[in-house]
Amino acid sequence: MPVSPISAIAPAAAGKSSSPERIQEAAEQFESLLISQMLKSAREGGGWGIDEEEGQEGAPLIGMAEEQLGNILASQGGLGLSRLIVRQMSAATKNLEEIAHTPSVVSDKLLRVAESHADR
Repeated sequence: MPVSPISAIAPAAAGKSSSPERIQEAAEQFESLLISQMLKSAREGGGWGIDEEEGQEGAPLIGMAEEQLGNILASQGGLGLSRLIVRQMSAATKNLEEIAHTPSVVSDKLLRVAESHADR
C-alpha cells in the first residue's frame, strides 16, 4: 500500500476551515456551550434555589436564559477557554502550513522510512 508524503496531506488539513476567524468563532461557540451546560447543571443540582414545581413551569424560559447568558459571557471573554483554544489551534495551523511547504527532500525521506516499516 503506498504511503503519501505528509506534504501532500498538510495543505488539505490547513485549508480554509482553519482561518483565524473560524477558529475564533468555533472557540467562542464551544465556550458558550460549556458555560450554558455549567449553568444548567447548577440549576438542576439545586444551585438556583428554585422549587421543583416552580422550576418545571419555567424550565424552557430558564433554559433559554442560561443559553443566552452563556453566549454573552463567552463573547466577553468568558472563562478564558476560547483564548487558549485559539492560541493552540493557531499554533497547530501554523505548524501544518510549515509542513506543507517543507522541501520534498524531507517528504521523500519520510516516505522511504514509512515504506520500510510497512514492509516489515
